[in-house]
Amino acid sequence: MHIESLPSLSISILVKKLEGRSSWLLQQKFPSLGKQYWAHHFWVIGFGCWSTGYITDAVVNEYLEYHRKSKGDDHSG
Repeated sequence: MHIESLPSLSISILVKKLEGRSSWLLQQKFPSLGKQYWAHHFWVIGFGCWSTGYITDAVVNEYLEYHRKSKGDDHSG
């Protein structure tokens, strides 16, 4: 996911809001999810974040795909 935000917005607060809202929406749409996760914690602790500057989406996706393959983690869709 690529997100553009104000430099004054804390990354950790932005991620916390995204995780909270997306978890709530998913659990509203799929109520059985709430029963599968202890205390309704949908997301794991931790996140990766870096500034891409003028790097294109294609370059970022290539980087991510390379690292997914090198770890044997194919969550490409």
